[in-house]
Amino acid sequence: MLAGHLRDQLYVLVAPGTGQAGGGPPGVRVDTDGALAFSAILLTLLRQATTVRLLCHTLDFFDAAGMSALADAARALPDRKIVLEGTNETVRLAWELSGFADPSMPVVMTP
Repeated sequence: MLAGHLRDQLYVLVAPGTGQAGGGPPGVRVDTDGALAFSAILLTLLRQATTVRLLCHTLDFFDAAGMSALADAARALPDRKIVLEGTNETVRLAWELSGFADPSMPVVMTP
């Protein structure tokens, strides 16, 4: 990327993890333990592209801290957009029921 130039879109694969320390199933978990890092990564990506697309087909768990980190990053740069592609119904419903699915929020979740 040349300095001063933004990409229109940036795709990021959210790779599957190894599951919980207790031997849970493999899959991506965005929770309290990783919320600060998740927020920092999102902000870095948003500074480089007008739209950041996270490919989330393996996202299994997204807690309130992770959702807050996503919302905070989106609010920090409201002229940018975050699209989470491949989110499951549970993640989308949790986002909505937690009050984050606001039309002013530049975050889109798709199946």
